Amino acid sequence: MSSLKKFIASLVVAVSVAMLSGFIAQKAVHSEPLEKDAVPIASVEEEKPAVTAEAESAKVKETANAVKEGAEESAEKAKEEVAAKKEEAGDSKESKSSDDSKDSIIALIAKADIEKGKKLSKKCTACHSFEKGGKNKQGPNLWGIVGAERGKKEGFKYSKAFEKHPGKWGYSELDEFLTKPKKYIKGTKMTFAGLKKIEDRANLLAWLRTMSDSPLPLDEDKSGGEK
Repeated sequence: MSSLKKFIASLVVAVSVAMLSGFIAQKAVHSEPLEKDAVPIASVEEEKPAVTAEAESAKVKETANAVKEGAEESAEKAKEEVAAKKEEAGDSKESKSSDDSKDSIIALIAKADIEKGKKLSKKCTACHSFEKGGKNKQGPNLWGIVGAERGKKEGFKYSKAFEKHPGKWGYSELDEFLTKPKKYIKGTKMTFAGLKKIEDRANLLAWLRTMSDSPLPLDEDKSGGEK
């Protein structure tokens, strides 16, 4: 029994000594955390260059400008194509209108009011005379003008603009000229603005037709040459 007590006492003493030794060792040696790693370890984020907000904004702006330039170029090209088609259609329409106009002016002259044409001619008397043998004024005498050579009248000097447009004054030619003289003969010195209504032009041409010893037949429109 006494042996057991001695064993227990020895065990208690051993445990106590072990615990005390551990406590003393912990107090004698304690570690502090390192301020930095002994061997630096590069992170993935450090190796990858940072993308700044300014750089990202510049990239977005560059992309937007490229898209805008492409859109503008496409729009300009489309605009040119539309203009070309309109011009082509306009030329075709103008050509057709010219033929239709020739037919219509002849038909209108055939049933025109000559007296109204005579009244309209008074707008021209400041620059032209109409009677046979009449004198040239600022503009030439217009007796026999229907079917006459353009830019040729004895005793009258035409402008160079008329000299560049040889041919004869047929009904359709005179109709176009009377519509807008400055457009038909570019560079003409004639100040007359023109007659917008085709009926007025038909009446005037019907009257001018009578100002001749041999009126030009309506079915013999002698227009021709370069405009």
